[in-house]
Amino acid sequence: MLYALFEPERLLDQLRHFTVFDTNQSGTAKLVARYQQYRAVEKALKRIERRSQREAQGGVVWHTQGSGKSLTMLFLGLKLRRAKPDPKLVLVTDRTALDDQIHATFERCGFPNRKKAEDIDDLREKLSTSAGETITTLIQKFQLHDDEEGDFPVLSRDDDIYVMVDEAHRTQYKKLANNMRTALPNAYYVGFTGTPIEKDEKNTRRTFGNYIDTYTIDQSLEDDTTVEILYQGRLADIHLEGRNLDRIFDRVFDDKTDEEKTEIQKRYAQERDLAEAESRIEEVALDIVDHYENEIARPFKRIVVTTSKRAAIRYKNKLDDLHGPESRVVISPGHNDPEEVKKWVPTDAEKSKYKEEFVDPNGPVELLIVCDMLLTGFDAPVAQVMYLENPSVSTTSCRQSRVSTGPSPRRITGSSSTTTASPTT
Repeated sequence: MLYALFEPERLLDQLRHFTVFDTNQSGTAKLVARYQQYRAVEKALKRIERRSQREAQGGVVWHTQGSGKSLTMLFLGLKLRRAKPDPKLVLVTDRTALDDQIHATFERCGFPNRKKAEDIDDLREKLSTSAGETITTLIQKFQLHDDEEGDFPVLSRDDDIYVMVDEAHRTQYKKLANNMRTALPNAYYVGFTGTPIEKDEKNTRRTFGNYIDTYTIDQSLEDDTTVEILYQGRLADIHLEGRNLDRIFDRVFDDKTDEEKTEIQKRYAQERDLAEAESRIEEVALDIVDHYENEIARPFKRIVVTTSKRAAIRYKNKLDDLHGPESRVVISPGHNDPEEVKKWVPTDAEKSKYKEEFVDPNGPVELLIVCDMLLTGFDAPVAQVMYLENPSVSTTSCRQSRVSTGPSPRRITGSSSTTTASPTT
C-alpha cells in the first residue's frame, strides 16, 4: 500500500485532486479519497478519453450506499477541470435534500464557479450560456412550462458538458430524462448509484452505459466501512393488537367484496390512526426516554421516524412533557397543512441549525423527530439509534441514513431484517 500510494506521480495526484477541506460551523476537516473513489475517477477519465468509440459514450459508477458518491463526483469534477480546457459540469438528482447536499458539499470544499439552478428558466439560461460553470439541479427542472407545447428545446450542442447523475436508478427512464438528453445531446453522462436496476423497462446500464467501477456491499463489509445494525422490537404487544384487528376485520366483513371492504376501511380507523393514538404515543415516548437514559452512551444521539407530521409534533410535545432529551421536529411544508402543523415547519436556516447541532457530538440537540426527511444522504456519525415508528420506511432508507464506524454496532428499534448500515465518508 505504501509503495503504491507514494509513487511520486500518484502521491502528487492524491494531494492535488483527491484531498479537500470541508469547512462548516463545527470547523474544518481534511477529506482524503478512499481507494474506490480514486479508482472510479481514474476509470471514468479513461472512459471519457475514449468517448469517440461507440461503446464508451457514458457509464455507471456502482458504489454501495455510504461509500461517498458525492465526494467521488467532486473528485471527478476537480480532475475534469484540470484535464479539459473549460468544461461545464451538471450535477443532477431528483430530490431537493440531495440537491442541497451535493451543492453544499461542493461549496464547503471550495469547488470553483458553482451555481444552483433555481427554477426551469434559470436552468435553461445557465445551460445555454458560458462554459466553465458547475451547475446543480433537480431533474424535475427539465420540463416544459404549462403553456409550452412540442418537444423540449435543445439548450447546448457542446460536447464539453459532463452530466453526473446521482441516484441514477431513479427518474432516468421516462420523459424528464429524455428532456435532459434532448437539451444536451452531445453531453457525456455518468450515472452514480448504489442500487442499479436491470429490468426490461428500467435498465441503468442500458441508459448510461456499462459499469465504470463497482464497489459492492460485500466489499464494504470486508473493509469494515459498513457496520452491523442490531434490530430490536419494542412494545410488541401494541403492534400485535393492530394485527389482530386486521384479522377481526377480515372475519367480520368476510361477506363483503374487496371494493366494499376498501370503502369501509376509508371510513374507520386504520393502522396509522392506531399508531398515532394519544395513549400509544405517550407509552412509546416514555419508552424512548427510558431507553435513552439507561442504554445510550453519550455522546451518541437518536432519530425518531414517525408516521405523519402530526405524529412528529405529538411526539415532540409528549417528550417535552416527560422531560425527555432536547429534541427538534424536522418536517417539510405542505400546501394543505393546517396552521397547527405549519408553525412547526422549520425554515431552511432553522433546519440547517438543527442538523448542525445534532451532528455535533457536543451540540444541544440530542434527538431529531422526522417525517419523510433526513432518511437519505444525511451524514450523522453520532446517530446510534433510529426509532422506526413509520412502517413504510424501507430498510434501504435505514442503510442510506449513514453512520460511521464506532465502538459498537448501530441499534435500530422496530422490526426489520436488514443487517448492515453504511458509514459516513
